[in-house]
Amino acid sequence: MDSDSDSDASVFDPTDEERAAYDAGLDYYGNPITPLGRNPTELERAYEAGEDRTELLLEMDYVNALCAHQRGGDYRMVRALERRLFRSRTGAPLEVCAYLGDPFVLKDVAEAFLDLDAEDEERYVLVLLLFDEEAVLLRAHHDLGVPEDRGHHSADLIFFPRSEKFELNARDVHASPPPLEPTRRATMEAFASDCGGVVRIMESKYCNALEQLLEGRRLVAWSGYAFQDEIGGHDEIVPLLPYFQGNFEGEAARLNLAKVVKRMYRHMVNMDPAIELADLPPPGALRRSRNWQVRGPHVVLRSLLEKRRAGLGRGALLTYYYLHGKMPAAMFRVVLSFL
Repeated sequence: MDSDSDSDASVFDPTDEERAAYDAGLDYYGNPITPLGRNPTELERAYEAGEDRTELLLEMDYVNALCAHQRGGDYRMVRALERRLFRSRTGAPLEVCAYLGDPFVLKDVAEAFLDLDAEDEERYVLVLLLFDEEAVLLRAHHDLGVPEDRGHHSADLIFFPRSEKFELNARDVHASPPPLEPTRRATMEAFASDCGGVVRIMESKYCNALEQLLEGRRLVAWSGYAFQDEIGGHDEIVPLLPYFQGNFEGEAARLNLAKVVKRMYRHMVNMDPAIELADLPPPGALRRSRNWQVRGPHVVLRSLLEKRRAGLGRGALLTYYYLHGKMPAAMFRVVLSFL
């Protein structure tokens, strides 16, 4: 584990002497070493300017070798650059804030997706994401179904609409859940995993895929990540595999999907901090609230124009303050002319 001072360290470069010595050397087998690339601080600036994180991680491969050969295994330079590349381009945490609960930290989730035992063919991790009107169940695993693929990782996704009826049912741990109807599926790319440097590449690709999934969506809450022994047995996931593959037929899968998703809802209740299911906004509530914030003053003005007058009665002063803060000055003067 990194020390506090190590974790706070800024990105720094090797000396010119270290670069020259590295460039003239050979690897442990007498072969030419990985060619020198840009200095870590140049890679940092390139990331901030918009270059792809994954490509920069590939380019920094020589930094690992330099630390091994020229710095006696002191990898602080590598760790400082990796930490920077796994933050946003502005330096903020690479995370998405949720309406309820903890933020969705992309690198933490990517690490959980990769924390699977390649010898256990039934190993997987589940995550439930709740958006304003849609939800998605993710299943990350290492085995794509054939022996030669067991060194790979991928994540399958099932999308389905949020249901107020289902979420009311989820509050009762003993009630049988109503069925859910999936609408579509997707797959995140599979990755080979055979060394530490490649793991960072896989984490980056997962982060990119998760960013694309979350882009333009309002995250209401998420379940945290749960391994199969926390949610249910392998025999409950097997009937869902056709769903993950895009085949939405079959009563067994339909029933098991509802069971597994309900357990993921219940997983939110058991997290620290817990998410109370009663606090979840109804499906579509955030969109309606956002629409009113944007369109509300225009709705008020249209109503006044149609009625040719408006009577505010008690609380008129508060209404004035509200309208003044919600609309341009010119529109506010027009509204006042009707009051």
